[in-house]
Order: sequence, then structure tokens, then C-alpha cells
Amino acid sequence: MNFSGENYDDSYIGIQINFDLDWQYDDRDIIKFVLMDPERGIVLSENLIIYNINLLKFREKYYNNDELSEFERAITLLTLNKREDLEKISEEVEGLMEAKEEDKKNFEKEKEELAKRMLDMDLSNSDIIKTTGLSKKQIQELKNS
Repeated sequence: MNFSGENYDDSYIGIQINFDLDWQYDDRDIIKFVLMDPERGIVLSENLIIYNINLLKFREKYYNNDELSEFERAITLLTLNKREDLEKISEEVEGLMEAKEEDKKNFEKEKEELAKRMLDMDLSNSDIIKTTGLSKKQIQELKNS
């Protein structure tokens, strides 16, 4: 609560997200609204933001077999009614998660291989740690292997 003479704390931000199946706006997927004087175009405050998300647009992309980002897949799940569609998009998300996990494992393996080459070059542990991001313990284990 603010009392007379106190500074108003405007660091608070309120965000409202509307998921619309009845789209009344232009062809954008997501529209951002703020409090504004429409006559002068003056924004009163950006501390209250309202996002309207066009669910129909995402569903349309899905049925047109357009490439969907992870975010778009998640939003599309809100619009699908058929079990087969839900299963299909869920499988796609699972496939992405598995691919990310595989990439992560490959990246770790590459860091270890780089560290081994750096050890062969007699570089210091601190240089190897800085370059690879591996821990001192991991480097010690590589030395002993």
C-alpha cells in the first residue's frame, strides 16, 4: 500500500494471456496489448501486458503440415480434438526431446575428446577447464583412463 509522500513502485508487471479460438484481429499469431490512449498513441503503462494468442492459426499450421517450433507444438496441443492428432504431435515432441538428449551426450563426448587432446599437449588443468567447461574431477578421471 502506498501512502502520501511514498514513491510508487512500478516494477510490478501483470501479464494476462488469452488463448483465442474466436479470432477478431489481424493475421498475426500473437498480439500484444498495453494500456494506451488511442487518440494520442501515448502508452500509459507497460506494466500490464495482455497477449492474445490465435489458437486457430497454430492448428491451421499443424493441419497444413507446416514445420512447427516446440512452442507452436505445445500451443497446438490445446486445439486438437482427435486422439490420433494428439498422439502424433506428442510423438513429435518426444522425438525432439530424445534428439536433444542425444545432442547433449555427443557434446559431452566431444568436450572429453578435446580435453584428452589438450592433456596430450601438456596444457594446464586450468586451461583445459576454461576451454572445455569440464570439472577438475572429470579431467583427473580422463588422465587416469
